[in-house]
Amino acid sequence: MLEEYTESGTFLTKAVGSDRYLIPEQFDDELKMVADTTDQFIMNEVMPASEEIEHKNYEKLVALVRKAGEIGLLNTDIPEEFGGMGGSKTMTMVVADRISGNASFVTTFSAHNGIGTLPLLFFGKIGRASWR
Repeated sequence: MLEEYTESGTFLTKAVGSDRYLIPEQFDDELKMVADTTDQFIMNEVMPASEEIEHKNYEKLVALVRKAGEIGLLNTDIPEEFGGMGGSKTMTMVVADRISGNASFVTTFSAHNGIGTLPLLFFGKIGRASWR
């Protein structure tokens, strides 16, 4: 039983440099496209609206989250059979890293995914039990 809990602390006992790391220069074409799409969205849509977002223009924030959904930034974790991208955790982390240009937007974006979408996927009627 103890063996299943010991992996979480292996960073303390493994030699430095023994883990593999992925840097942007190693991204495949799909990850490059996702990173570029996310960067363009932040620079062209979110950052110009920063003042409105910070002054609590919730309609603008909702519109930006909808736009993020339309271009696929909200569904990287969702399996294709449910309309998602079926992407890897690496893809999701690339989006999470690149989406952080505006604190209020990234909070809303993350809450949508972490509090809204993923619990429905994991525990809802269309959850993991039905796609395993």
